[in-house]
Amino acid sequence: MVALDERIKEICKSKNMTQAEYGAKMGVKGNSITNYESGMRTPCDAVIFSIS
Repeated sequence: MVALDERIKEICKSKNMTQAEYGAKMGVKGNSITNYESGMRTPCDAVIFSIS
């Protein structure tokens, strides 16, 4: 099973989106995506739902 932080990285890469672009699609700032990818923060349920 892929960890959530790795999955977020994979999605950004596969869609050729920056963290800021991907964050905007989910309603969060680019630095939030950075924090999710680095494991510094865990996304809330609403963000996890948006990812899925």
